Amino acid sequence: MTDDDSPWGARGISVTIKFGKGYEEPWVVFRGTAGQIKTDMLDAFGLDAGEYAAFSLSELIINVRNSAQATGTLRKELGGQVIRPGSGAKPVAPAPGQDVWADAGSAPPAQAPSVEDILGKEIDAAAGRTALKTLYGENKATFDASEVLMAAYKAKGKSLPAGS
Repeated sequence: MTDDDSPWGARGISVTIKFGKGYEEPWVVFRGTAGQIKTDMLDAFGLDAGEYAAFSLSELIINVRNSAQATGTLRKELGGQVIRPGSGAKPVAPAPGQDVWADAGSAPPAQAPSVEDILGKEIDAAAGRTALKTLYGENKATFDASEVLMAAYKAKGKSLPAGS
């Protein structure tokens, strides 16, 4: 299809690609025929014309818009920046505690104790059989599902004096 055969013809159209939702976010406007806009969009976003040759203008607009908005999100929400290869530019260091790649090598955060660990400590701390039975009654399903807890429960019960 040539520009003359397109539904827009020589009248020209306008396409706006926004890098975010807000008015303060950057945007780029393309004007011209469908073919001109397609060429300009491919150039502006550094896309391979051969790879997008079969795309309609609307399909290209959707892909470019998605790319632009993803770039805007990376910049705004995650502090990303564009660095051209060979430019010699150095990335700006993220704020302390916000570099997920640096944090990836550090020790994992301490895991919360498991339910078994918590109940195991409560079994050990039980002062009498009544308190132990109450603990069991409140957590019966967990005790019944854990051989470790049941063994600790029975051992603690045997170690406590009767009637306590």
